Amino acid sequence: MQLSRYGVYGALFGFLFPLGAICLLLWSSGDWTFQQIRLIHDQNILLWMIDTAPIFLGVFAAFAGYQKDKQERVANDLMALIDTANAPIFGIDTEGLVNEWNQSAARITGYSKSEVMGRDLVEGFIAEDYKESVKRVLDQALSGRETANYEFPLYTKSGARVDVLLNSTTRRDAQGEVVGVVGVGQDVTELNRTRKEVEGKLQSAVHHDDLTGLPNRRYFHDYLTKQLEAHQDSEKTGALLFLDLDRFKLVNDSLGHSVGDELLRIVAQRLQASVRTGDLVCRLGGDEFIVLLPFERAEVIDIGKKAHKIASHITAAINKPIRINEHDLRAHISIGISHFKASDSVETIIKRSDNAMYLAKDDAASNISFYTHAVHEDLMHQMQVLEGITEALTDNQFLMHYQPQFNQAQELIGVEALIRWEHPRLGLLPPGIFISLAEQYSRMEAIGIWVLESVFKQITIWKAEGLELPKVSINISVKQLMQDDFVNMLNSLSHKYNVFPNAIILEVTESISLEDFNSLQEKFVTLANQGYRFSLDDFGTGYASMTNFKRMPFSQVKVDQSFITDIATNEDNLAFTKAIIAMAKTFGMEVVAEGVETDGQHSILMALGCDQFQGYLFSKPVQPKKLARLIKS
Repeated sequence: MQLSRYGVYGALFGFLFPLGAICLLLWSSGDWTFQQIRLIHDQNILLWMIDTAPIFLGVFAAFAGYQKDKQERVANDLMALIDTANAPIFGIDTEGLVNEWNQSAARITGYSKSEVMGRDLVEGFIAEDYKESVKRVLDQALSGRETANYEFPLYTKSGARVDVLLNSTTRRDAQGEVVGVVGVGQDVTELNRTRKEVEGKLQSAVHHDDLTGLPNRRYFHDYLTKQLEAHQDSEKTGALLFLDLDRFKLVNDSLGHSVGDELLRIVAQRLQASVRTGDLVCRLGGDEFIVLLPFERAEVIDIGKKAHKIASHITAAINKPIRINEHDLRAHISIGISHFKASDSVETIIKRSDNAMYLAKDDAASNISFYTHAVHEDLMHQMQVLEGITEALTDNQFLMHYQPQFNQAQELIGVEALIRWEHPRLGLLPPGIFISLAEQYSRMEAIGIWVLESVFKQITIWKAEGLELPKVSINISVKQLMQDDFVNMLNSLSHKYNVFPNAIILEVTESISLEDFNSLQEKFVTLANQGYRFSLDDFGTGYASMTNFKRMPFSQVKVDQSFITDIATNEDNLAFTKAIIAMAKTFGMEVVAEGVETDGQHSILMALGCDQFQGYLFSKPVQPKKLARLIKS
């Protein structure tokens, strides 16, 4: 064990001094011996205490020296540890002057210990914007309160910014008096940079569409909200284009979602290339996109012209051929346009443009439509109609009319049941006003059940009056047919009112999709085996009709009145009607011409071999009692 100078001094003082004194006595007096010296000490205990005291003092001095050496070694080791620590450590006195600066602090800042010792830490090394806050933190530590995880930037000797996470504690002397602050920091510059990159990517993922890379619905909502707030006091007008791909579902279902996804990506690219700098293109979801035009101070008509021009550029770009794998595609898009002021809400703006887009789908010429006051009034009317359906069912506002059907000999061979609505405020409404709305908003099930029961009940009443009709045609929606209990419900009504199935013809519109035909085929066959007959309604307005003929048990086809109206002047419609009749005859089916209103139309249809006729030339749809009088007359 290494002894300090204090240990050496203690040993000399405690051992050598008494020994030297004894030897001096022996040398100075030759008569004295060790035994005599011992005898004298034994006779006087005080001499023992005096002569041995230096020994004990020397031991104590040696022990004290050892402890002091130990403390110095610990202090040196601690200083070495602080100096070589991986974290930057600094110390300041009560005046804020640096009195400690380790190697890590020197490495991070570029300032050596000799360059910073005695300098004011805050004034010399902290960024200007953070000087006050860092000073407050250090003052808290000087007052005895520790500070944890305080982040601030400082600038290195080269001028680079370094982000530091600081933990500070009070430094006290042996008497417990505050003598300064010790701060332990952590360089979090790279950590912050990585965190910001991750946050940026997350923010981008939250506000952008993964498939197309366009801003998404959330981004659009936030962006437009801020734009509306920023222009609250201005008279400027903005415009929104709502875009929807036509028949996109058909691409997905027939060619697969990978082709559909690629189509959406290409459409997104063409959209961005078709707009101006400053226009915002977003994907709302599915096959829906929007283009937001900036606010500007101009007349609404001028803004409308600009919006229409942009919409025309978009449709032209989207309609160009698209090659995906081995498939040659053409995308078609419908665009609804609405104007808005800063006082409008985001939801209102989107809804108006969306409504205009649905109108655009009916405009085959351009597929572009504006939201106008007339459109608003029409939509309000639709809402009024839709909201009244429940009341109509409970208050018996619906009623049935029946339109007679005649054969070539002008004999009554059946009727078609047609629903009407005696609206308390809007008057008598034909089915075209409310049926499509009911189907769109899932209200058709209740109406369909009411129609079926009304017709079955009416047939029973006619029977009681002695009237027997060969057949009654009832229009059935696809959603009705899709119901799991439709067959059981129909049979239940048949038994309840004692109506034979062969007296009923169920009319199904030809616009029903092939997918629906596939899922309904078993139900069609089941009902046909029970005696119900099927009519393919509105023939010529749908698609894949020949396939449907072959696969479904139709016994009748109805030629849509759109072909009958100008059959005398339109050679295409004449040829098409002739082809329908010939095809139906090939399959052994009856042909009913709808909307026959003139003798000329009737004569042409007779010449083409049409079996049955229905239209104003013979009779309008009438109420049951009037039909009974008509039959009797």
